[in-house]
Parts: sequence; structure tokens; C-alpha cells
Amino acid sequence: MTVQPPDKVPGIRTPRRWSRRKLFAQVGAGGLAVAAATFGRSAPAYAATCGCCNLAHCPPNDSSYQYCIAHASYSWRCYYSRSGVPYQCQCCERSSNRYSHYACWPR
Repeated sequence: MTVQPPDKVPGIRTPRRWSRRKLFAQVGAGGLAVAAATFGRSAPAYAATCGCCNLAHCPPNDSSYQYCIAHASYSWRCYYSRSGVPYQCQCCERSSNRYSHYACWPR
């Protein structure tokens, strides 16, 4: 008489074994779903919201754009299009995002 392995005997169930590849595929799929839910809801930048700068304070609360740029902790450029006209903006924030300003012009 031959002894059959437990997974071949009718009526006996063995626990399902996951291979490393299947486990990481499931973890990866779950991670993608979480990333899509978290980052997939970003709002588009429009000219009505301080150019495309997405400033901490909009409308700007610094005394002037020139002063903000001269004393900026952070400065960056962004680009957007309005009615087919491309614009670029120079944005700045200073002092831990307490002050911010921007300037935009057609490219």
C-alpha cells in the first residue's frame, strides 16, 4: 500500500501556503491602492489660487514680492495655462511659512 501525501487524500485540507512572490504581489497591490487613494486626490492648480504656487497663505500676506524673494526661505517656479496662454509664476515663502508672496507673467 502506498501512502499518499496529505494534500492528495480526499477530505483532508492542508493550510494554504503562500510563496514569497504571491505574498509580495499582494502587499504591492495593497500599497498601490493606498498610494492611489492618498495621492490621487490632489487638486489642480488654477490662477484663482495664487497662480499655481499653492502658497501657505493665499492671498499673500508679505509686504511685497521683492522683499519676500530677497528674504525667502523657499522659492520655486511653476507653470500653468489660462485660456491657452502659458504663464509662469515665481513663488516664495519665508519664516516657516508665515509669510508668502508670488508674481506671475505670460511666458
